[in-house]
Amino acid sequence: MISKIRAELVSLVRSNFLKSVALVAGGTAISQLIGISATPVITRLYGPEAFGVVGSFLAFVTMLKPVISMSYPIAIVLPPEEAEARDLVRLSVAIAFSTCVVVLLVLIAFGDAIRPLLALESISSLILLVPAVLLVMEVVQSSQYWLIRHKLFKTVAMVNVLNAVFQNGGKIILGLFWATGAGLIWATFAGVLAQALVMIRSIRKSGTWQSPEPGTKTIEVSRLVDLAGEYKDFPLYRCPQIFINSISQSLPVLMLAGFFGPASAGFYTLARQIVAAPVRLIGTSVSEVFYPRIVDAVNSGESPKQLLVKATAMMALVGLFPFGIIILFGPYIFSLVFGSEWYHAGVYARWISLWMYFGFLNRPSVATIPSLGLQRGLLIYEVFSTGSKILALGLGFLYFKDDVISVAIFCVFGSIAYLSLIIWVIANSGRQDLLNRINDERTNQDSP
Repeated sequence: MISKIRAELVSLVRSNFLKSVALVAGGTAISQLIGISATPVITRLYGPEAFGVVGSFLAFVTMLKPVISMSYPIAIVLPPEEAEARDLVRLSVAIAFSTCVVVLLVLIAFGDAIRPLLALESISSLILLVPAVLLVMEVVQSSQYWLIRHKLFKTVAMVNVLNAVFQNGGKIILGLFWATGAGLIWATFAGVLAQALVMIRSIRKSGTWQSPEPGTKTIEVSRLVDLAGEYKDFPLYRCPQIFINSISQSLPVLMLAGFFGPASAGFYTLARQIVAAPVRLIGTSVSEVFYPRIVDAVNSGESPKQLLVKATAMMALVGLFPFGIIILFGPYIFSLVFGSEWYHAGVYARWISLWMYFGFLNRPSVATIPSLGLQRGLLIYEVFSTGSKILALGLGFLYFKDDVISVAIFCVFGSIAYLSLIIWVIANSGRQDLLNRINDERTNQDSP
């Protein structure tokens, strides 16, 4: 048994999968190093209130982001034909542009009622920047899935580094003479815009975006409509699921700002940003590489369960150290690195680390869901998961009236939800293995 496990680990280390993860993680590591190195400077330029303002703004953007393109960009990796994948990119951008126009009109008409709910009175005019941020984020997402489809992981890594340079450099420069929440928002937008432009240029240089009919310049609307219907699982199931999940991710910031003021929201924003670094560094890298790998495995009849269990076990081991350190020493690390006024953020970080650890483990499972056709089940899961976390937040805020207890209850419920998702996806991948074996046996019986 031990020799078999050793052989599996050696095989994993030597595989192209791990090399690709290392490549993406390397670029993400550099970008994270830039961000972590710049954060102590940024926290001394901007106070907790400024972090709370940008946290509330981005929480609002995060809630709206899933519905902007109806989650069609996630499908870009799936089609075998390049023409169909290109049309999915066009469909995603077209839907995003139309939706952003609607969002802009709603904000113009009802902005005065929306701003107090988000604790954004101090940056009232900047709420109209939301549609522009959403549209640029959609371009980034579609471009990223196109690069992932063609396994251009080196380009993905390079773009992550450039984004970190633009965003953190902009925050520091603006902080020298405009250390406000508005300054942080403009710096964030500039970084995302630069990321989109670099991605578009990289796709053009890669030569992957080439139409099979060079003379054809018109886009057939009917073809895009047919494609929207073919991949309807994404707007019907994946889009609501991500939307509900984004609400659960954003609610703590908005509720902390509403119940305890922008400073508490700022503490939570910084704590989540730092604790999420391993998720962005390794978890996102694994997802980007694992997604096309698991699609290939399912399409070729390979065992998805074996791949999923291996990847999850690897994540469990890798995540123990970084999250464990924050759980043990979070308040002292935050006050030492970011300044004494950020001690309370370290208290939040202890509980957020527990939640993020299980979110780190579930990255391979989430990447497996589209290839197994589990979008509907994921939506049902998300409804119950988010409902339980909202109840947890309400219990902490209304009954205990304590910010730390509220964050703690929310994170415990979130951890249980993530663990349940991992178990569910692994069980369904086992059923796919069974179907593959049955199909193989039928093929062998039918063959002469």
